[in-house]
Amino acid sequence: MANVNEITRESWILSTFPEWGTWLNEEIEEEVVLEGNFAMWWLGCVGVWIKTPAGANICMDLWCSRGKSTKKVKDMVRGHQMANMAGVRKLQPNLRAPVGIADKMTSIDLLRMAECLRAKVIIPVHHDIWTNFMASTQEIIDLWRMRKDRLQYKFHPFIWEVGGKYVYPRDKDLIEYHHPRGFDDCFEQEPNIQFKSML
Repeated sequence: MANVNEITRESWILSTFPEWGTWLNEEIEEEVVLEGNFAMWWLGCVGVWIKTPAGANICMDLWCSRGKSTKKVKDMVRGHQMANMAGVRKLQPNLRAPVGIADKMTSIDLLRMAECLRAKVIIPVHHDIWTNFMASTQEIIDLWRMRKDRLQYKFHPFIWEVGGKYVYPRDKDLIEYHHPRGFDDCFEQEPNIQFKSML
């Protein structure tokens, strides 16, 4: 915006915080999935986008509804999952996992599940505790490495990052995701700086 007098609340919000996922939406739209593959993107929390070679786009939210959005509601409604499980009424901020409520899968649960399902790859997107979708995943990798040879696991974990793309089976041997680091065309053009020694 060139003129401060033209700024409105809405124009400021839209220019400062563009619609969610513009970059990711463009990446998904541009992706051409090869025959025999499918591509997935982790949208955050437990949302996943899947694209097929035929161009099908499937957006899945493995957890329907939303988290807490206001403190004005002081008590949970009867029938809320936490109210049912824990017998509570006060609105919980989901900052901890109360003792006795074990609905999240642990690291070892993930490995057992992958083995029982005869999976080839296990991708944990939301495990451990309610508030921690970015809990350390090293425990999963360490346990897998400790057990894979003795138990002859036929699968391995893949540790994803939000916004990251995974193409199966192309990426089936990867263990950890890393966003593209960029600058893969470094020095293809002559640098335009005054002192080349700075490089």
